[in-house]
Amino acid sequence: MTTTAEPSLTNSGRRERPPGRANDEDATAAHRLLFAAAAASAGAAAALTAITLQLQPALLLAWLIVPVTIAAAVIDARTGLIPNALTAPLAAGTAAYVLVVAPFDGNLLTAALAGAAVSAILHGALWFTGGYGGGDLKLSIILTAAAATLGLIPAAIAMAAPALLLLPLLLKRRIQRKPDTSTRLGPYLAAGLILAVIAAIAL
Repeated sequence: MTTTAEPSLTNSGRRERPPGRANDEDATAAHRLLFAAAAASAGAAAALTAITLQLQPALLLAWLIVPVTIAAAVIDARTGLIPNALTAPLAAGTAAYVLVVAPFDGNLLTAALAGAAVSAILHGALWFTGGYGGGDLKLSIILTAAAATLGLIPAAIAMAAPALLLLPLLLKRRIQRKPDTSTRLGPYLAAGLILAVIAAIAL
């Protein structure tokens, strides 16, 4: 889950950044923009490469985002956070890739948008009820959009697999009557994407 620190309120009612953090936050924002721009450029370049070499564009997109998704899962497992520094490049790279390939594959853009919309509705409901963190929601939408470009079955796997993999843990907690504790969903979301890619290759 992703959390952010809220700046303090001054007597005038205006929010004020803690001393010494302004420059750090500005630098972090600049770094995120650079990461996103680099990811978008990489996605576009990969798309052009796929078109030139007549590779399966959507499958190449999946392999491009798998390493970053695994990194996000590892960070989430260790810290409980999915940083924007990873979700922003994932979103930018996926969007750039799809937009470049769309003229050559008319269904790609539609599939990506449909996957993102369905994920936003379903996972957005979980976020609204407190079952998802902001980072979980963003990563879910990105990964479902990417998986949807591989086909309906991979998209369904990317959405359903995390819940199915998580089910034994939830049942164990219920049986042992353990109090509700936060679950770090990044690893489960990454596993769902990997299973979706495997299904796309096997089909």
